[in-house]
Amino acid sequence: VKTGIEIYLVDSNNKGIPIVNKKYHQYLFDQSKEKYFNKNSNNSTLLEIKSLIKIINYYQLTNKYDYIYKITGKYYIKEYNNLYILPEKKYDIINQYRSHKGWNNSEIVGFHSSKIINLLNNILNMNGVFEKGLGTLKKNKNIKIKKLQPLTVVKCSYFAKRNIGDTLYKL
Repeated sequence: VKTGIEIYLVDSNNKGIPIVNKKYHQYLFDQSKEKYFNKNSNNSTLLEIKSLIKIINYYQLTNKYDYIYKITGKYYIKEYNNLYILPEKKYDIINQYRSHKGWNNSEIVGFHSSKIINLLNNILNMNGVFEKGLGTLKKNKNIKIKKLQPLTVVKCSYFAKRNIGDTLYKL
């Protein structure tokens, strides 16, 4: 992992990645042992957001950074400098450029640290999917949103396919 930024990995399968780097941190836990886990019907948004909240609280990330980004682990970008937002801008959400009507992709999404927990809980309370929740929040005039320029996905050994079968080359 060669970046100038801190990377925090949350692994809810309790496996981890054997990387040693002072800028790399991982939080491991077994999600199947959590009280909200239901082996018969799990909502991926619920699981993802609960995992994000766990790592944010564990490392007290809201006290360390102006913005916190969630990047889906199968994507690697080099344009991390494009994620830097001047602290005085006070955006609540930073969305990737890819979106659709009522929907915003969530391969990469950033939140102002002071609002991330509240916004994630708002998405959870919508009882839907993460991307649809981002689309709903986009309509709220009280939420200040920045849309990123396209970020190029770097091919490591292969381009990762999404669950729906397509491949993203830009986030």
